[in-house]
Amino acid sequence: MGSPMSTYVLTVQDVAGDPVLDGGEIIILKDRTSTVIFSEMGDCFLSRDTEARVSVAGVGSDFTFAYLGYGYVKGNIAQQAQFVRIAMANGNFKTVAIDVSDDGVPLLACGGTGLSVKSLAKTGPKPVPLTPASFTGGTLVRTESGDCMVEDLLPGMNIWTLANGHVRLRKILRSKVQGNDRAAPVLFCADSIGNDEPLLLSPNHRLHFDNSETGKEELIAAKNLVNGKSIVRMPIPVVEYYHLVLDDHSLLDTYGALSEYFFPEPVTIKRASQVAAVENQQRPWMSAVEITGATAAASFNYA
Repeated sequence: MGSPMSTYVLTVQDVAGDPVLDGGEIIILKDRTSTVIFSEMGDCFLSRDTEARVSVAGVGSDFTFAYLGYGYVKGNIAQQAQFVRIAMANGNFKTVAIDVSDDGVPLLACGGTGLSVKSLAKTGPKPVPLTPASFTGGTLVRTESGDCMVEDLLPGMNIWTLANGHVRLRKILRSKVQGNDRAAPVLFCADSIGNDEPLLLSPNHRLHFDNSETGKEELIAAKNLVNGKSIVRMPIPVVEYYHLVLDDHSLLDTYGALSEYFFPEPVTIKRASQVAAVENQQRPWMSAVEITGATAAASFNYA
């Protein structure tokens, strides 16, 4: 019996024009992102999966794609990008750039990349990055009509938010991946981070903390909080993650633990030693969503 098929939900950065036909420099558009879903993947490497399909949120589904290769944006080894060309239903092509750092946050420098399709390497790419914070099945989300398990939510239902009251749920996206190694969920035992019930989070799920030393607020990925005792990785054969698409980015209260989840525009979050810090002045557009089950926040840049 072969390995189970996987589905990856990613926020990617849009590329100008069609660099395959243009033949010139690949240009990453400023403040232009899309949510794409790669499905039927046999492993986590796009270059090996010719049978995989891709959907573009808000546009269409079940498109074919070509893996163009990877390279370093502007020669920066910290800016490794994979490029994919999607065959759209209208006969046109959409090219996107994937930031292959494993935090799932698209932070590739915009503008000219110093790369062309011909210059891209075709072998040895990094795996597809994992999606940031997502819900696991069984999570109870507070809605206008009461608590509801995340897998039972439907588009159009109203999700309760602290800042804005009840907010309409636009869409639910799902990722099904092999839940071992880098994709294994993180289990937070009760009281490990102020939570009064166990929490099961995706590894890139960021939790909110007030840093008493700096006086700033920080978002720290679950995988960076593992201590081998009260916070541990929990490998399972297959895990299904749920992502809620709202009009606003969201901060959630999960059994007393605050967690934020968002796909930012490339300039809204800073990487530093694998800790994402969000300063007070960067937060006015965030709202809070209360969850009563495992995991935390969700919202997508929705194409």
